[in-house]
Amino acid sequence: PPLLAEAFGAPVRGAAGGVAPGRVLFRVNVDDTAHPDARCNDGTPAAFFVRRHGDEALARHWHISLQGGGGCFDGPSCARRWKSRETNFGGDKMTTSLLPDNGIFAGGAFSPDAARNRLAGWNHVFIYYCSSDNWRGTRADVALAAGEDGQGAYRAHFQGANILNAVVKSLQRGNGLPVAYRDGDGAQFELPDLDEATTVLFSGTSAGSAGVAVHADRLHAALRRDNAHCAEVGPCALDFRAWLDAGYDPRFEDRDYSGTTLCAEAGLCSHEALMRQQWDDVQQGTFGALTDASCLAAHAEPKAWLCADGVHLIEHHLTAPFFLRQDQQDTLKRGNYVESGFGSADDFGRRVHEQSLQLAD
Repeated sequence: PPLLAEAFGAPVRGAAGGVAPGRVLFRVNVDDTAHPDARCNDGTPAAFFVRRHGDEALARHWHISLQGGGGCFDGPSCARRWKSRETNFGGDKMTTSLLPDNGIFAGGAFSPDAARNRLAGWNHVFIYYCSSDNWRGTRADVALAAGEDGQGAYRAHFQGANILNAVVKSLQRGNGLPVAYRDGDGAQFELPDLDEATTVLFSGTSAGSAGVAVHADRLHAALRRDNAHCAEVGPCALDFRAWLDAGYDPRFEDRDYSGTTLCAEAGLCSHEALMRQQWDDVQQGTFGALTDASCLAAHAEPKAWLCADGVHLIEHHLTAPFFLRQDQQDTLKRGNYVESGFGSADDFGRRVHEQSLQLAD
């Protein structure tokens, strides 16, 4: 079957999740010869945006971030996403063909303004999200049935986990060369070797936060294994922290599903039914998803479906030190919670608040 662009034409930009041209972070394309599996939904090579440390005293400090941007899970939802129909996101979250050629604007934790951002002088890496799989996928050429625009079967890649792996390997100079980029004036810079790091902050927002929850422990172990300073006698000098933003829902395992749209429209009338569907059909069936190894070890079949629950992963299996931020009035998460019939907007905020306090304990 044809790939996305051949099946549906040019991608349509969404109202959310895009990036704007600027001179804060600068584009690097993943080497698709060395990393042929690091591809977006439409087959274009993955890309990331970087800025070298601005302070030599912080040359071994790194902020590596996974972008968010929703997702899709089957033929109709991915076709709608490509055309930006019934969603705020669009085809620009499934390809790198619409990205600025050189630099993008970025604020917050990426800002170079040291007066406002305590991380300003660090090495920054912003990995662009174009796989629609919450950064979990390892599968190429997945055949999907669109049921839209008269198009039958088409193909898409779900390679989020492979994209993350490729970027990390590149930062570790897996091919023997440093990651290099040109700034807005054309001057060339090189990033240090990630294996020389003493501090790594691994962050993600929304779908990026889901990716951090899945990969943080694995990445932490890999960076400690390969770190030049951890081979020395004594404690490992690497300080690794995860930062999860906008990825923490109210617990669904103790909710009554009988009055929800999930039950009425899809026959998913219990937490187990929903998570089994997500695990079997989406994560394993469509994405070939990687997940947290300790969760799989704790919940072997027939209960591996518990590992599809992101809240369960965070609360019971994430062992790396982490920060968590969740807005009690998160428009997207609160809207999904209310529209699905789980409770009111106030109930959403109260549950997030109570769970956050329990995590702190």
